[in-house]
Amino acid sequence: MWSIHDCYDLEALNIPTAAVVCTGFEPIAVSESQRLGMPALGWAVVPYPLAGLAPAEREVKAQAAYPALVNLISQERSNGGAPRAAHDAAAQQKTIRLAGDSVNEVLERLSATLNKLRWSDGLPLVPPTREAVDEMLRGTSLPPQHVVARLYPNEGKATVEKIAINAVMAGCRPDYMPVLIAAVKGIATPCFNQEQTLVSTGSFFPTVLVNGPIAGKLDINSGRGLFGPGWRANAAIGRAIRLIIINIGGSWPDINDMGVMGHPGKYTCCIAENERASPWPSLAQELGYAKEASTVTMVPGLFLGYFSTVGGSKPEDVLQPLCEQLCSAGTTSAFASWTETLVVLNPVHAQMLKDMGMTKEEIRRYVYENTRFPTETYHRMKRLIVEERPDDRANTISTWPGSTVSMHASPDQIRVIVGGAEGTQGAFIRMFLGLMATHEIQA
Repeated sequence: MWSIHDCYDLEALNIPTAAVVCTGFEPIAVSESQRLGMPALGWAVVPYPLAGLAPAEREVKAQAAYPALVNLISQERSNGGAPRAAHDAAAQQKTIRLAGDSVNEVLERLSATLNKLRWSDGLPLVPPTREAVDEMLRGTSLPPQHVVARLYPNEGKATVEKIAINAVMAGCRPDYMPVLIAAVKGIATPCFNQEQTLVSTGSFFPTVLVNGPIAGKLDINSGRGLFGPGWRANAAIGRAIRLIIINIGGSWPDINDMGVMGHPGKYTCCIAENERASPWPSLAQELGYAKEASTVTMVPGLFLGYFSTVGGSKPEDVLQPLCEQLCSAGTTSAFASWTETLVVLNPVHAQMLKDMGMTKEEIRRYVYENTRFPTETYHRMKRLIVEERPDDRANTISTWPGSTVSMHASPDQIRVIVGGAEGTQGAFIRMFLGLMATHEIQA
């Protein structure tokens, strides 16, 4: 139905339409019907879930929804979910004026007002005054009305000025603007798949990964504690991205961000690769960028995990704990054919592996070969995944008893960077539904 409406104005053609949604997803049905220009769309509600049910069970639910669908397309309908008037009215305002007897009172009113309007991440905000926004715009040579990208779910125009407004609210400096602009481009890159990663029931946390000289210039932490807290650049850049997703894209929990559990990384997640401590070429260099180039890679993170190992004289002493932890993240997302993993080795582990003669390519191959599951598990889990892309492996993997399959479709779906400081811990980010997207940072 959605693809038909993309080509034809069904309301104008007076063609009755209706939809089926699962319980708990009515808010996003309201949001999507309005976004697609079908505010009067009605729907029948069926009990959640549908994925993982046997065909006969899905048939029972479909039959139960049939009378409601017939009723909807045979009478005048109301979607019962009009947008909140206060939010719509406020969205038309160019300026909000607040007064108080003290600075603290004004700031409290600002945070309360913007949170009520769903223009906030819930934390106190820096006032985006005209003067502050103009100062933020000095960080880029692009004109204020230049459209960097359109962001889902509301197809919001991410102009340079709107990015600057959110950067101010997040506490950014003007020289962070080129990083933010490249990050927004990354979100809108098709492989990142913002249409799912920004609104999925999976609690995705878009991660900003910075490479190149700009990381040092802006003091983006790549060493001890790189995932935070303590560095303004990491905290403010990551937070600005979340505010951009909320305020330009229109993503809001239980409205169209359907993340079941949420994730602290949704507030902010920005890191840099520790290139000085790496014995190998950086991620940006692997992707073909010059050593002097600065890049942003947007990572559609779903699972942030850690592993720990002390010493060793063989590669498996370092890498096997990583593989075991990765396998512990073996949910249905482990078997999506396009899923990627970003491995973050600390400098000690990286140098140990280098001294053992390991290249990044050999590390990727080792992880690929040692994150395996029985094929019975693979086929069982695949039945539970609602995939929109074909998985060519499904028809070629052996069903012979005792055979196994890797949780990655190929070693190329594993990327390795160096980050953090001396110690025993490493980290990894598992992705699902989307892929990493890299853009060069322009002044």
